[in-house]
Amino acid sequence: MLYDLVVCPHRPTMDLRADPADRDPTHLFVELLWERGNAYEAKVIAGLTTPFVDLSAYKTDEKERRTAEAMDAGAPLIYAGRIRAADLLGVPDLLRREPCGYVPGDIKSGAAEEGPEDDSRPKPHYAVQLALYVDILERQGRLSERRGFVWDRHGKEVPYDLTAPQGKRGTLWQDYEKALALARGIAAGTTETRPAYAAPCKLCHWYSSCTARLKHEDDLTLLPELGREKRDALCGTFPTVKAFAAAETAPHIHKKKTAFPGIGPDTLKKLQARAKLRADGGRPYARAPLAVPRARARALLRRRDPPDARPLLPARLRRPGKPRRRDRAVRPVLRRRADAALYPSHPHPRTLTASPALRASRARGLSHCRP
Repeated sequence: MLYDLVVCPHRPTMDLRADPADRDPTHLFVELLWERGNAYEAKVIAGLTTPFVDLSAYKTDEKERRTAEAMDAGAPLIYAGRIRAADLLGVPDLLRREPCGYVPGDIKSGAAEEGPEDDSRPKPHYAVQLALYVDILERQGRLSERRGFVWDRHGKEVPYDLTAPQGKRGTLWQDYEKALALARGIAAGTTETRPAYAAPCKLCHWYSSCTARLKHEDDLTLLPELGREKRDALCGTFPTVKAFAAAETAPHIHKKKTAFPGIGPDTLKKLQARAKLRADGGRPYARAPLAVPRARARALLRRRDPPDARPLLPARLRRPGKPRRRDRAVRPVLRRRADAALYPSHPHPRTLTASPALRASRARGLSHCRP
């Protein structure tokens, strides 16, 4: 529950209270991720050299009982255990005995950290899982340090220090405490959540239900780059996309700041422009006069990746009434002609994820409209 909550606070609400009949089928990509994760976990376990207690064959209460017995017996490593304390329940992949007690770990088929290599940091949704295990083990008196580890797809063991500062947001343990309080409020029915359109939505089994509600409510998160936090900051003043599009934003701008936390004047203007575009039906408009020159000679220049500094690059030169030809000296030709135009292309053309038959029909110049 905590893992899902960090990704989307509204998903636990839907899982607990929505009609199961409204769920979408599990996305094929999600099933692929599950299969890959299970396969990688099996590979890691098969390669362990340390003796371990394997509890993967047991379920629920028996698994929990055998986990406690293994820890009481001082097992050096426990695989697929189950631990509980009060209203907290966890199923860590690994429990490893160390001087400070049993340290929990998870096996992940993804990278253990996110961000650039020189500034990588723990993933929040991995951290809350480990923090839950640590909390349970602390309450059981089996662990004295707030830390865990992730064994990631690179075969590396990445430590997660839950008490280390993570910039302005505090520590991972503080993130866990906030997530736990929110989860308890959702479970008790004392905390209400709202859907918000975001990147993970398309893989969720509540995608259809949530998007239908968002469209019905004309929610602000339907606008690109306007997520949950910005929506929560704006919705008290602009409750819908149409209201935002029709509003006057000048009174809310004060020099280089606005009345909305985390949203500057330029961002506010950009988001309102997108609101107007959506409220107008998505029709394109020109932000400035467009002057498209008519050229008798046109060249499509293929950019190299990485960019090549040489002045002569392969390109296609096209003149009206003449066939296309390859010309490595196309730039000098274009320089000599005032009525010529050069059109650079992207080094990575868009990849079509269509069926072979559909790709073949497009290659033949046939319509790609489906019946």
